[in-house]
Amino acid sequence: MKRKQLVLNATAVGLFLLLAAQLVLGNEEMDAVNKQFPPAITGFSPLRGIPGETVTIIGKNLRTKKNAVTHYVFKVDGIPAEVVNSNTLNQIQIRVPSDASSGLISIEEDSGKQLSASDEEFEVIPGPLWLHQHRSMEARH
Repeated sequence: MKRKQLVLNATAVGLFLLLAAQLVLGNEEMDAVNKQFPPAITGFSPLRGIPGETVTIIGKNLRTKKNAVTHYVFKVDGIPAEVVNSNTLNQIQIRVPSDASSGLISIEEDSGKQLSASDEEFEVIPGPLWLHQHRSMEARH
């Protein structure tokens, strides 16, 4: 348990330093920092699921609009996914888009430039439409 707390504390310190650097350096300099440390996907879990399900992406420098100058878009088979949770730079949670099909999970800049993609495909499990809608509604409450 102590090791987990240490990792959480180190992640919090890293995020604080990144935000502090953004305030001190400004947008242009931070863009240069973001280019030096691009995001990378190293894995995700679960490996398959239905639309509306939450997927945890594991990687490095996983910044979102909330905590970075450079804005990243997370996608499942090229379809933008909603970011559900982004508390650390090494883990982020997304919701599988309702119109996604099986494919790679990727990170792109707002401009469309792909920065990283998973090694494995996420398998979208087809199912009855009512099940997808029900799961999606449950996740929002």
